[in-house]
Order: sequence, then structure tokens, then C-alpha cells
Amino acid sequence: MSSSALTVVKSTQSFTLEFIGSTVDPCLTKGYIESSPQVQLVGNSFFFNYSQSKNVNDFKFLKLFFDKLSVGSTFSFSSGKYSNITTGSVLSWDGQFTLQGKTGAYNQYLYFSGLTGTSGISAGIYNRNLFTTPIQFTAVTGGTAALLVNKSPDLDPLNFTYLGIYGSDYSFEEYLQVNNSTLNQKRILIKNVLKLNDGTEVIYVDPTVSITNENLYFQQSMVDIYMRGILTPDDINYDQTLNGILRISNTYPGVYTQLLENQNKQQFLLRQLLNPVYPVNYYWYPNTKLINFTSSEVAAYTNASYIFAKIYQLVYDTITIPLFSTSAILDVPTLIGEETYNVILINNNDVGYINFNASNTATTKNFKIDLSDARNTDLTISAYSDFACSVPLPKNFAINGTPGKEGAAFIYFADRPDTLQSVYLKLERETTMILSIQIS
Repeated sequence: MSSSALTVVKSTQSFTLEFIGSTVDPCLTKGYIESSPQVQLVGNSFFFNYSQSKNVNDFKFLKLFFDKLSVGSTFSFSSGKYSNITTGSVLSWDGQFTLQGKTGAYNQYLYFSGLTGTSGISAGIYNRNLFTTPIQFTAVTGGTAALLVNKSPDLDPLNFTYLGIYGSDYSFEEYLQVNNSTLNQKRILIKNVLKLNDGTEVIYVDPTVSITNENLYFQQSMVDIYMRGILTPDDINYDQTLNGILRISNTYPGVYTQLLENQNKQQFLLRQLLNPVYPVNYYWYPNTKLINFTSSEVAAYTNASYIFAKIYQLVYDTITIPLFSTSAILDVPTLIGEETYNVILINNNDVGYINFNASNTATTKNFKIDLSDARNTDLTISAYSDFACSVPLPKNFAINGTPGKEGAAFIYFADRPDTLQSVYLKLERETTMILSIQIS
């Protein structure tokens, strides 16, 4: 298969799809943002900083909304509530701003001047954590878009959000195809995807592609998502999910980071195929969108973000081989049963150990072992400080989620003064094996 071939990487279904060829961009009036910014007010100038948001839909909204507005455009802000912990009063953020500037790959840094509704807001810094409800933005403009609309998205995995689509807005080449469409039966280049305030999901079609209005209500429609690249049989058959948030970070001036939530096969493969020339770091953000984790001496750190120098993928694979006996008379092998045992695959390699070289890691000493592969279902995992697995690992780790499910991971914080140099994971299912982790 050519490395430039388009390959289906994920599919979902819906009964309430609609193609809309040209319409008012819904992000301008129906967009919803869940994060709050750090705000600084000097005179009549507001600086909004969304760079610490953990919500990927918010970054997509900021990208779509403020790309539609030019400097000098006026728009409304509303619904924001800010609690003053000193006085106990609540400040309402409702009025109009004029856009003075925007920067960052996702428009996460924004400059406004106050037009109306800002007279009661005094100069100073407003902590993002003290906004009890997030500020919402709306605008009136002539911007239009072509869309595939999912009117009634189901729970994961039957919705667009689960697919982890980014599209050409983020330099990814992704396509969709609706299998039962008659008017739009083609692979359509994707621009972006957004969840609206009414729960509706919309995939923005790249403006270079022409689509026809088509209502597919009450028809079972399968949506296939394509990307370029070669898939191995393992890639096709198993969901090797990288969970939490993958943050692709580089040190080049003027280039910010990508926060990718709900990691799935598509993003895993994109990361493998893109082969970025800049350093790649992995961050874990505990937040309400992810399964909470608690462990000895980890809870105190759950409000922070964790950067990992390495993410390993662990698969506890099951091997079944037939057993034969041989007849002494006819010398004919006879099947008498089968033997089942396990092997530990680390990054698809059959090994029983991990060597984490912290001395070669400049930014951090932490690592994560992803346990979310479907082949890890029913796996029991526990952590120890000795090979005999008699002394439980005391601190600096977390075993998060359920093996085989999204979010499952073993996390070790190797950057702390009392970090051990040897950690052992006891893996139990059909058989019991020990994974040795050496930290140097």
C-alpha cells in the first residue's frame, strides 16, 4: 500500500445527519466555551489568556470564532460570573468588546478594548479559577460555512467528538465519507469540527469542496474517517488509544502547542506518520473530562499538569497453542487440548522490562504506561518495589482507570527525591508475569 493512500481509521453512525451546503457559521451564535481565561485589564484594554485550557473543543471554537473576525470587529460577551473571594461579591461579564489583536495557533491569546458593559470592571488580574460560569462570545457577521451536522449525537463512541477530528485548520489531512449519501457520495476534506451549545455537532467541510444540501434524518448512516498512511494488521484490529491529552510541544519561536483530548487511533497514527522534527513531549492533565485518579501522595498534585518524557504502550497479549499426543501404534499426533499463556508487549516488542533513562531527559523524569489497548481487558495490575512482589510500591505512582478501557494507565513520577530506581508491575490474567522497570 502506498504511504500516500487514504485509509479508514475510524467510523461512527448516526440517524440524524444533514449536509448543509452554505449557511451562517453556527460558531458565531451557537458556539459554547467551557474554559475561563486568565484576564488582565489595563486601562480599557483586556488581555485574555486561554493557553491553560484543558478542553480541545474550546480551542476549536476559539480558532473558528476569531478567525471570522478581523481587528476592529465588534462582538458580544455574556454569561460570565466572577467571584471576588475578598468581598464575596459576584461580577457579571456582559457587554461588547472590540477585537484589537489575536495570536497563537488557536487564537488562545486575545486582546480586546471594552466598548460597553465594562465600566464596572476594575483594572487588575482576574484568576481563571474564580470564574464560576465561563464567558460566552457571539457575533453578527456575514461568515458562512458548509457543514455535516449531527443533530442528535449519541454517547461515546457514537458521535463526532469521539473521533478526535482536527482537519486542515490544524494541518491534518482528514476526510469523511457518508456511506448511504446519494448527493454527496465522495470523500470530503475536513476543515474542523465543533460541538455547539445545543449539543449538536458539526463537521466543517473544507471551503475548497462543494457539497449539496441533503437530509439523512431517520436513516442509519455510517461515517468513515480517512487519513493518509499505511496501517498494519495490528493497527486495523486493535484500538491502541493514547489517553488523557497528548500535547505536541516544540521550542521554535512563534509556534505554540497542540492539546489533543480523547486520544484515539487516528491521533496515534498521525503522531507516528508526521515524524515531527521538533521535540515531542507528552502531558497529562487531570480534569473533569478524564477519569479521576488517586494514589498515595499523588492526590496533592492533581491540580497540576504532568509532563512525561515517555509514553509506553503495554499489551498483555494471550497466546494459545495446541497440545498433541502421539499414538505408539500409528505414530499419529492427536489433539488433546491447548495451553494458554501471556506475553508482555511494550511498543509491540515482546519484552519483560523497561529501561527508563532519566539522565537523558532534560525536561522531566516522569513516564506513563498506556494500558488502554483492548487486549488488556480483564487484566489485573499492581505495583511493587521488589521483584518478589511482596512490598507494595509506597508512593509517586498512580494506576488509573480500567485496563482495556480509555484512560487506563500506570503513571510514575520519577522526578521526586524519593523515587525508586526499580519498580515492578505484577500482571495477572490467564497467567502471572512481572514487568521490571529500571530507572537510571
